[in-house]
Amino acid sequence: MIPIVSLDADNIANVRFPSLPVLHIADCTARKLIQAGATNIGLLGTEPTMREETLTLTLTLILALILALILALILALILALTLTLTF
Repeated sequence: MIPIVSLDADNIANVRFPSLPVLHIADCTARKLIQAGATNIGLLGTEPTMREETLTLTLTLILALILALILALILALILALTLTLTF
């Protein structure tokens, strides 16, 4: 099955077609930005895209969650190394 990429701010595609694998464009974009190591991004879009906050909030949330996971992994590694060196 081919996933559908959507810029659907209200998530209507998932509601109307729950069996189809719908990827929001912000999720795909966030993955590529992270792979590229981007820390600052710009958004160029149509007037409705620029007015609504859904896309920017989604990207911000995804990037923040990934950064939090990376920080948690680093802290876990530091703790594991500290415990290993202590004993």
